[in-house]
Amino acid sequence: MSFTKVLSIPPGPNMTRARPQHYHPSVDEEHYVYGSNLNVISRNINDFHFCESFEGHSHAVTSAKFFENGNFVISGDEEGNVIIWSYDNPEHPITLESKPVAGPIKDLAMTQDHKKFIAVGEYRRHGAHPFTLMGTTAGECLGHTDHVLSADIRRNKRPYITITGGEDRIVNMYRGPPCKHVAQVAMREGVVNCVRWDPSGDKFAVAGADKLLQVYSVTIGEATKRFGPKTITHDLLVEKEFPRNILSLCWTPDSSKIVFCGTDKAVTMVDAETLEVIWRVVLGKEIGHMQNCVFHTKRGFLVFSTAGDMTLIDVEGSIVENIPTHSSTITTIHATQNRLYTYGREGNFIIWDRETMTPVKRLLGKGHGGASVTAIFEWNGKIVTCGHDSNIYVTDPDTDKFGEKISTPYSIEGAAMIGDVIYCAFEDGVSAVNLATKSVTTLQHGCMCIATNSTHIAMGSESGTVTVLNAETMAVEYQEKVSSVPVKTVAISASGNIVACGAADSRVIIIDVEAKTYDNNHFSFHSSIPTNMRFIDETRFYSVGLDGEMFLFDATDRNTRIRTSHIHRQGCTSLEVFDGAIYTGGVDGFIHKWVVN
Repeated sequence: MSFTKVLSIPPGPNMTRARPQHYHPSVDEEHYVYGSNLNVISRNINDFHFCESFEGHSHAVTSAKFFENGNFVISGDEEGNVIIWSYDNPEHPITLESKPVAGPIKDLAMTQDHKKFIAVGEYRRHGAHPFTLMGTTAGECLGHTDHVLSADIRRNKRPYITITGGEDRIVNMYRGPPCKHVAQVAMREGVVNCVRWDPSGDKFAVAGADKLLQVYSVTIGEATKRFGPKTITHDLLVEKEFPRNILSLCWTPDSSKIVFCGTDKAVTMVDAETLEVIWRVVLGKEIGHMQNCVFHTKRGFLVFSTAGDMTLIDVEGSIVENIPTHSSTITTIHATQNRLYTYGREGNFIIWDRETMTPVKRLLGKGHGGASVTAIFEWNGKIVTCGHDSNIYVTDPDTDKFGEKISTPYSIEGAAMIGDVIYCAFEDGVSAVNLATKSVTTLQHGCMCIATNSTHIAMGSESGTVTVLNAETMAVEYQEKVSSVPVKTVAISASGNIVACGAADSRVIIIDVEAKTYDNNHFSFHSSIPTNMRFIDETRFYSVGLDGEMFLFDATDRNTRIRTSHIHRQGCTSLEVFDGAIYTGGVDGFIHKWVVN
């Protein structure tokens, strides 16, 4: 027997409020790459579930770009590391690993022959660094005095010309790479967020925090000496101020139009010659609807929002598809007959079709205010969420916003449900919340994690004690200190006779409630803290942990187990079992659907 991954939901891009983020499509405009946590994610514009993941970075990925031939990708992270790796090889071997910039990489550009590159970012002596495929320096990009946020190299024409812009409000032009400063194109009133050449190589556009969009032409003159370089001059063709900061822009393939997005939470297309607005699409009203990145694909313009949503807009300005995503740790998963409910640490509560694992919608509003949600339940046709903010929300799934709020006295570390009552674990005890009457009762049992079946409540505590209560009488049926370290997760069988729990020292402990005995030595197969467990029958249970491993154990036989490794980079944090399928979520933001063969 073994685990087989059936489907995956990739995480969304790393985004920062009101800051530009530069990601790029492949030359055929069918695939695109972006950074998500420590991974570089490649997706197909025609297939929601297609995903390739590169895990070579040890810090959050901040920029990524395909080579012209589509065979390689260059990516940079927040520590200034740049990696060139093979995209068409399933093993993704690394060709170059370098650190051209001292701080976060903000943008990447390359020549059409893939031999020279520019990485821009934090300013320490220089904020833009040109280098070769071998990692050696290719000239110097002098002229900036602060962090550089964007760079682009002219394609399709020689000589190569590089443009850069950044927080010093300067737009610079360089011949090459190898780079030699030609001119300071402009001194803007605000930060320069994005600079982009048009596909023809005759013009480039500049946009920034001063709300100004400018288009420049470039003219290549005659050489001043017999063997000297040709002169390069630039002219401002048109400029126009728009209502809000512009964070990202791109050109249409025929160079006739420019599409940009920004803090106005909208995407706008303008005529490249006059900058007159052709269409404008507003994508929301909340802070999370600020749009940080836009680029052209085969199906239209793909836009990334601060909240991590990806929206596809066609050339006519109509929304083709909106894809909500998680961009951080998946804190909890809950499955019903038709739906899958997931909550991420970035604050997104997303509803998916359980069979196809395609998005249905994302709930709007502050909800739990960015606090982690520790449990999700279905009750009387409504969705109940419990969070670290001490609140429980009862929401109609047909609406777009969080519903009625019930406040509890303490931060909810975990929760389990029997009938109308939710039992919420907090450090010093348990709160019993009756959803029908909205009453809250506190039970004095130390508790950090909790699980229920139809008749019993099992609790694990910071002291390593496990307690089992009769749900009807609240009488203690079992209580024992089973570990010298905190119990982090607990599960109980359908009859209540067997309890499995995971300790902070990575051990899995099996408790025979009826015999009042426990075994804390023979199921120590995790190499890190177990985070979640689920029984599927009287003796068998699933266990996942921060080691990224998933086990199917038999509590009566330590030798009967199934194991799969590396299911989530940095660890697995959530688990759900429903109708023969297993759903896992991790620190990497991925959601996977598994079956057991």
